[in-house]
Amino acid sequence: MKKAVASRCSIDFVDISPIWGHAEYQAGLGATVYDADGKEHIVEHEGVAGHPGDKGMKFIAERILGLVEMEVGEGDAD
Repeated sequence: MKKAVASRCSIDFVDISPIWGHAEYQAGLGATVYDADGKEHIVEHEGVAGHPGDKGMKFIAERILGLVEMEVGEGDAD
């Protein structure tokens, strides 16, 4: 549904579904994370633990950068 809406709105869609449900891409319970002020926190909530950790964020960033690089390359053809 998200991909279809993005298409109808003529905006790019970055598919991150390959990492969903894969623990190696999640923060995980007991992970150490830091807030905007640099304060350390330990992940103790399952909902937070399921969010992307460093490996997941790297995957997402690489997907976005790949799309941006592709668009920049297309712009060079003009």
